[in-house]
Amino acid sequence: MADEGLTITGLQEAQEANNQAMAALRPSSAFGRGIRLGTAMAHRGVVFRAHVDTGTMRAAQRQEVEELRGRVFTDPGAVNRSGGAPAEYVFYEERRGGSHALYSRTKAEDEGKIQQAVWREIKRGMP
Repeated sequence: MADEGLTITGLQEAQEANNQAMAALRPSSAFGRGIRLGTAMAHRGVVFRAHVDTGTMRAAQRQEVEELRGRVFTDPGAVNRSGGAPAEYVFYEERRGGSHALYSRTKAEDEGKIQQAVWREIKRGMP
């Protein structure tokens, strides 16, 4: 049995706020822009830290954004002038560590500023 004295207020406003928040999570809006920004910043960091001998390692770095997921990776099809694959060599460089570890260094040195930039971009588009 329903209580006839019960009144619900603010339901339309809550639904509208929810609709706006859901719209901000689409790949084409604030959240998607944040993902694209963070991916581009991570890619820049990896390219900047790639040691240059032939230039193939640096040139083989790629970025990709699909829906709400971004990734930075070494192109598995890239080959240097000696026939070597940068996608294999990057694992060796990461294990060497120090200045050779382009992915680990990018994470360690840039993660905080990337997170802050992404969060600013997302907040800018939120209701």
